[in-house]
Amino acid sequence: MSGYSGYSMSNNALKAYSDGEMPMSKWSKTAILAAIDFSFFSTDQKKIVEKQPISVLKKVFLISRGWHHTSKEFNKTPFFGLAEISDVETANCRMLEIEEIISEEKDRFDRQKKNMIEFLTIEKAHFSPEFFESAISEIEKNISEKSLKSLNDKIQREYKI
Repeated sequence: MSGYSGYSMSNNALKAYSDGEMPMSKWSKTAILAAIDFSFFSTDQKKIVEKQPISVLKKVFLISRGWHHTSKEFNKTPFFGLAEISDVETANCRMLEIEEIISEEKDRFDRQKKNMIEFLTIEKAHFSPEFFESAISEIEKNISEKSLKSLNDKIQREYKI
């Protein structure tokens, strides 16, 4: 079904949309969750999947389905579709992938915190004692990733050479 539909995309791209495939940027968390067949997941597994951020859902549940021409410039746009989940074993494999990603992200976050404490300790002389103590305390408590980024911005502003 070659050809173009108006100026925005090829007829094949339109067909891909109707087959449940689209560019990565078009996949929302709601769309991914709606497309997943949860019949092979336990109730607890479904709850875990539903709590995941969109970045994890995209990594675990979407696979490349090729590319299609889009725009009047005939851009090659990658299209993605839902990975097939046809049995309990496949569902369990997806859950293991989620656990792996969560573990990797936790390790990365812990390394960021460790590196930040190390930097503050090495460069202690460049900070006021009050700021140094409060920054270390904030990192050591159960700080969120967003708060850690905000603290990193504060550290950069406070750093005095």
